[in-house]
Amino acid sequence: MDAQNPYTPPRSELADNQPAPPEFELADRGIRLLAAIIDALILLIVFVPLLWLGGFFKAVLANEVDFLFSLKITLVGFLVYVLVQGFPLFYWGQTWAKRLVDIRIVDMEGRQPEFWKLIVLRYGVIQAIGLIPVLGGLFGLANPLFIFGEERRCLHDRIAGTRVINVNKR
Repeated sequence: MDAQNPYTPPRSELADNQPAPPEFELADRGIRLLAAIIDALILLIVFVPLLWLGGFFKAVLANEVDFLFSLKITLVGFLVYVLVQGFPLFYWGQTWAKRLVDIRIVDMEGRQPEFWKLIVLRYGVIQAIGLIPVLGGLFGLANPLFIFGEERRCLHDRIAGTRVINVNKR
């Protein structure tokens, strides 16, 4: 309390005991795009034959696609994604393509995110929102556009609390 003004609030020194997060070099937007394209090609190689065997193309041509059918295809696609990308995501915090181009997913402190956060928050939420008519399409468009911000974090990065960094550069 100030001796001259009894109404002055007390002052105290605030010490930040939290260490600053390590600085990492963010992955280049072009490299992230390349990794996304490679991952999509890997998924297509595995998933398109399953779609064919499951009658997806026949249902589309016969105009028999409804919400439940779309939900089933999305769930199967998500399961295929987890089966294909689960191993590298669990062990290294990378998809196969991210591993190939030397980038990885980390949390905001630079640690490898928990597997469930990657699967549920980073990928699952995106798939779920994509099923919502109109909003899903808008979200699908807005999600990657956020990479053009200063932090280079897509909406799925923000939801999961992650960022993508270069592996060999700190």
